[in-house]
Amino acid sequence: METYVKKAEDLEAVNANFIPPLLDAILGDYSRNVPAARDAEVLNVMAVITGRLGVRVPSQMGGSILRIDWF
Repeated sequence: METYVKKAEDLEAVNANFIPPLLDAILGDYSRNVPAARDAEVLNVMAVITGRLGVRVPSQMGGSILRIDWF
């Protein structure tokens, strides 16, 4: 996923089609897990995504922000 986002040329398509399911599946699971079960690789992927896409929030998410307690 990280490589795909790094090399993607159509960032709007990535933002519209790739990010909503990623946020729902991966970050939702990450936030529900106990801290010891959280994988740091998720944070690396999200760093790449925000670095490439900025802070856009997909319209499919209704503009809502997913709150995650990182610690």
